[in-house]
Amino acid sequence: MTDSGWRSAGWVGSSGLVLGVLLGGCAGTPGYDGPRRPSAEVAIIRADLPVSAGLPVSLRLRKVDARTLPFTTWRVEVLPGQHELLVDCLTHAPDRTQRFSLSVAVEPGGRYHLLAQTGTPSEGCTGVVLE
Repeated sequence: MTDSGWRSAGWVGSSGLVLGVLLGGCAGTPGYDGPRRPSAEVAIIRADLPVSAGLPVSLRLRKVDARTLPFTTWRVEVLPGQHELLVDCLTHAPDRTQRFSLSVAVEPGGRYHLLAQTGTPSEGCTGVVLE
């Protein structure tokens, strides 16, 4: 293997390690106090992966109720009921971050995904919904 082949193989291995660290803990970050609960007793809320790979719009879940989440969190487990979410919408043309507050109700065992609503490129995100 040539020297450049070794470098690219090392880059692939390193990027895989970084991606594994960022995406580790697929069960989700607990958004509640106390011991972990079975998946049938909690709801999972997903934002976008922390590695956007150049997507024009990406969402970051910043807070659930009073709990501030690490920037790398893309899945959070919450107890059923009403929750307040703080979500950042990042757009890349132009570069901008817009913050949205959502009041949501979730069911036990539910799986939910945050989706960006977008307008014209100059408007960026016009809202965020939970589906």
